[in-house]
Amino acid sequence: MIREVIIGGSFNPPGNHHFDISAALTPHFDRLRIFPCGMRPDKLSTNDVSPLHRAAMVDLAFGGLGDKVTVDLSDIRQGGEFTRTYDVNERYNQDGVELWHAVGTDLLEKRHDDGLSDIERWWYRGRELLETARFAVIVRDGFPLERCTLPRHYDVWDAGSTGSSMLIRATIQFREPYTHLVPPTVADFIERHNIYRGHSMSMRGLLHREPVRAYLHYYADERTGVNPKTARVIDDFERLGVRADLEDANVIIVIGGDGTMLDATRQFYRRRLPFFGVNTGGTGYQLNDVTAEETIAALANGVESYLLSMLECECMLESGEVVHHTAYNEAYAEKYCRPGAKGKQASHFSLHVRSREDNWPERYCERIVGSHLMVSTPQGSTGYAQDLDHDPLMIDSQSLLLVGGATNQPIGWRGMPLPGDAEVMIEVLDNDKRPADGNFDNVSVGPIRKLTIRKSYVAGAEICFLRGYSPAMKLMNARFPRY
Repeated sequence: MIREVIIGGSFNPPGNHHFDISAALTPHFDRLRIFPCGMRPDKLSTNDVSPLHRAAMVDLAFGGLGDKVTVDLSDIRQGGEFTRTYDVNERYNQDGVELWHAVGTDLLEKRHDDGLSDIERWWYRGRELLETARFAVIVRDGFPLERCTLPRHYDVWDAGSTGSSMLIRATIQFREPYTHLVPPTVADFIERHNIYRGHSMSMRGLLHREPVRAYLHYYADERTGVNPKTARVIDDFERLGVRADLEDANVIIVIGGDGTMLDATRQFYRRRLPFFGVNTGGTGYQLNDVTAEETIAALANGVESYLLSMLECECMLESGEVVHHTAYNEAYAEKYCRPGAKGKQASHFSLHVRSREDNWPERYCERIVGSHLMVSTPQGSTGYAQDLDHDPLMIDSQSLLLVGGATNQPIGWRGMPLPGDAEVMIEVLDNDKRPADGNFDNVSVGPIRKLTIRKSYVAGAEICFLRGYSPAMKLMNARFPRY
């Protein structure tokens, strides 16, 4: 029997008290599931922070705690109202698992006039949970056990620390010292993204790294190895003594071109480390034209960081199976040639575009005939979307780009920029005769029936650039070359 405990909460932000609770429970359970909640209509402070910021902070706080600990972002990812504990219990209480829920004594205290606890009064089927579920009860200061309604099945732990996310938020807002209340990686993230200061958060920040501990990511061909220019840059970083293992790194330095950056972000975005690119390829829209020495100096003096959202994609395969993918650049359906067929025919698609936040009415196109239908992120719009003759977006745009390839119906249809809250559904029509392939960052999944794409609430990568030389400047230089 596997003993698993779920540590749920808003984690807004995750504090050292959360970390201490997980440390206290780790020796007693086979698995710990950190479960940050979705949107809370009863706790509006949870909704004051962008889901992407909150997901990143939870990964930073708990992502390196070992194989026992799983950071489960599914409730934030779905974008809607939070899942009640009763339903979480139903989802994860499987055969072979002894499931527990961590709760503080503040939730069990008989604080209401009728003698009920918060769980009994406010939680969905709370009384039933107290009778049937298992609880890891965490003693909190000011809420002794003797004033609590205790569950039928429970055990008690003293985590040895106090604290609350509400106190941390207030401390930050009033600009009092707070770094002793949160893990250092979380404090670093809060500072550069200006979170909890009482005004607008930013997807842009100023990143400092001194000393630099860099994990180097680059491409090595199976036959020819690392290209000479990249190899020289790697040697320079080695000589400067900044190379580190991934577990010890405070920045990922990507050496290569935009394809290398794509590979790095897809592999490592859940590490929530910033990415700094050193261009040894072509244009390198997402990389910097600098030497190793200039990179170290720039990181010490401060570089601009952009927290870029990725795409969340749900794909129904031809078999009817539904799979999920995350894409950094683009997701698309394109015409497909079955084995043995004479050639590719233009695919027929239907297109639905709706607002996830109900800010505008749904749009529908009954039939689009062409080679591709694509949704691109701003960072991906300088790649395949630009190859299909569409103007790229600025990298800090909050929009998405809808792209059509070789479309002949409707006549002249090309696509357009979409609001950031758009959800796009592409359905393949006449799939037997005119099949289409699903593709995510140039990774094919084969013939599909339907593809739904939206901006992710949890997946994002932080890309860094030299101050004063933004990716917008690089795009302008590419469009207005000097002769």
